[in-house]
Amino acid sequence: MMKTLDLTPKELIQSDPNSLYQMALQLRSGDGVHQNLVCARRFFGFVALYGHAASTYMIGLMNAKGEGGSKHLTRALMWFRLAVELNEPCARAQVERLSGKLTPHLLKRVDIWVTHAYQVQKKFAKVAKEIDWEAEAYLGCKIFEGIGAEPDPKLALHWLLPAATRDYADAQVILAKAYAYGIGVISNPSEAKRMFRLAASQEHIEAHFEWAHFLEQHSVDRATRIEAVELYDTAARFGHLKSQVRLGQLFRQAEANSIDESDRLPDSKIPAQRGPAVYKKSHSPNLVCSFRYVRMAAEQGHVESQFELGQMYAQGVGTIQNFEEAVKFFELAAQQGHAKAQFNLAFMIARGQGTEENSQKSYEWYTISHLCGYQIASQSMAVAAKKITSKEVELANWRAESFVHQLCDRIDDSYSH
Repeated sequence: MMKTLDLTPKELIQSDPNSLYQMALQLRSGDGVHQNLVCARRFFGFVALYGHAASTYMIGLMNAKGEGGSKHLTRALMWFRLAVELNEPCARAQVERLSGKLTPHLLKRVDIWVTHAYQVQKKFAKVAKEIDWEAEAYLGCKIFEGIGAEPDPKLALHWLLPAATRDYADAQVILAKAYAYGIGVISNPSEAKRMFRLAASQEHIEAHFEWAHFLEQHSVDRATRIEAVELYDTAARFGHLKSQVRLGQLFRQAEANSIDESDRLPDSKIPAQRGPAVYKKSHSPNLVCSFRYVRMAAEQGHVESQFELGQMYAQGVGTIQNFEEAVKFFELAAQQGHAKAQFNLAFMIARGQGTEENSQKSYEWYTISHLCGYQIASQSMAVAAKKITSKEVELANWRAESFVHQLCDRIDDSYSH
């Protein structure tokens, strides 16, 4: 049994799945052996790749109970649903039980994971019959991230290493993350940098972001900060949302911490700004840079950036003060459910800043903000209600409640894509 616990990924793949299943049962119960829930969970997860009904059910059960790892109800439901399709008799009751505990958007996430799981099992069956490095790379990526499979970094790396030598950029990025943070392997910053560099040389945008993130966490010297910013900038230029958001944050932090201007990204590497370079309140280079990246992210629909951009326009931070643009971006964020943006929009409508003054519309947005969890809005609601008739209050309340109900449906639907 001790030899079994020390199985390498290669030995695991070469083992008889039914034997592994029996060993997993013993390890989970401690029947005749020292109980080891971590190994039991790993073995059940591996055998489930074969479409083994009992293992599929058991790995779902261990996820549901948090045995041998973290409790993960979403992944548990995925496994139980797969077990139902494999005619495992106890699985249907578990599906009904868990389906009532998860929110609609998590249930839709399960739908997506089940689809991935079928693909993972299909690729696994192919790899079991013949050498196919592309199928192995797919398996490695999914199993490392735990999408459609049980997370198993060591097993994933077994397939990712050969793919990385073939310049498969996705595999190189995941390997870089594994070496960077010691996931499934001993931490090796030098190898992490090498893998990040290889993937980035293929214009893999996520590699630029992950490499920059790694540099931020592992060094504080000025040269490395600049290198990280330049990597983020490369990704941001290709529309990488997380890089745009991070750059907006970094330049705001640089301003707050009074970092030397030489640490900012050179102007030549920043997209040209639309409109006149006139600033009412703050025109420091760091805030100008922050504004430009925040706008890039906002225009991609990032709700927090839309709210932040509205703030910057309203206050004239990094750009000319422009109430019309502030209202535009506050409303974009408000429509996505950002409670503070809803409050700010109501405030500007109440005062006719950047839009026509409308007391009833202002009350409606204050109400929506309150319903979305911004408690401060209740005081403004009370003040705004005094400026309109009782019928207008009733109509605005109905519209607000309808908006929030439809908002919840839109948010749930977004998780299915």
